[in-house]
Amino acid sequence: MAFKGGQEDIIHLVANFNTTIKWADSCYRFWAFTTSNAGSRYFQAYTDLQDLDKIDWEAVNTHYWQDCSENKQAEFLMQTNFPWHLFEEIGVFSEKQKKWVQAILDAYPNCLQPTITIHREWYY
Repeated sequence: MAFKGGQEDIIHLVANFNTTIKWADSCYRFWAFTTSNAGSRYFQAYTDLQDLDKIDWEAVNTHYWQDCSENKQAEFLMQTNFPWHLFEEIGVFSEKQKKWVQAILDAYPNCLQPTITIHREWYY
């Protein structure tokens, strides 16, 4: 059965690309980016920033992705895990979601508290 719950419960964890790579390199943590969904049967992965032009940026930035679903799903991957301290922002759909995420963060007062921002334009 296909999911029909909408996107409101999806949150976007945002990190600075250059800061993340600098941190990963300093810790000898492997990272890569793909030109499509890394969970698919076929994808290409790169570890050289000069290969960023291989990503279909038009597909990544489109809101209508029926014709480019594979290319829209380009990913950045990091070995083992993605450290919480690298996240700078959490993008949410609505004020309701912002309050929900803030309540979760409030339960961990000693942890990094990224900015929570409503970004309706990130949803379609």
